[in-house]
Amino acid sequence: MSKKPLADDRRRELATEAFAKLVRAAFKGEADKAKEALVAIESQFSDEVDILDRARRFGAMGLNKDTGRTGRPKNASERLLSGVIALNAGDLDLAEKEVEAVLADQPKNADAHYTLAVVRARREKTDEAIASLKAACALSPERRAQAPLDGEFAALLGNPAFEAVTAA
Repeated sequence: MSKKPLADDRRRELATEAFAKLVRAAFKGEADKAKEALVAIESQFSDEVDILDRARRFGAMGLNKDTGRTGRPKNASERLLSGVIALNAGDLDLAEKEVEAVLADQPKNADAHYTLAVVRARREKTDEAIASLKAACALSPERRAQAPLDGEFAALLGNPAFEAVTAA
């Protein structure tokens, strides 16, 4: 048995931990630490494209003033973030629950649709993943170019419906 998959799993785990560090710093209002964590993710884990993309999007989200509290997410941005953290940690049930709650409040949230597409792709629910991705691309056309490069959708490459959604 090759040791490379174990190394890849450990590397992904470290990238996930770095993302969690970014989130904790941001929620504590420690902007400098959050920026340092993002730079670390960009420099050390650039091959973990999905986590890198989520980290960059999180950094661009901008949190509200109530970032120092703990507990359940109280707004759509926090719920989406919670869903992304759960996705990165492999908790697909929580990720799906949080993202669907965001979409119930904000049906035009392209990031939530894209995240839900990832969750559904991981669950091998091809039709549902493509439907969510189609919604994300309709709301945010740059997702058309991103999706074919996202390793989360590797199993969908060559699928005619996926190709139709991501065609420019």
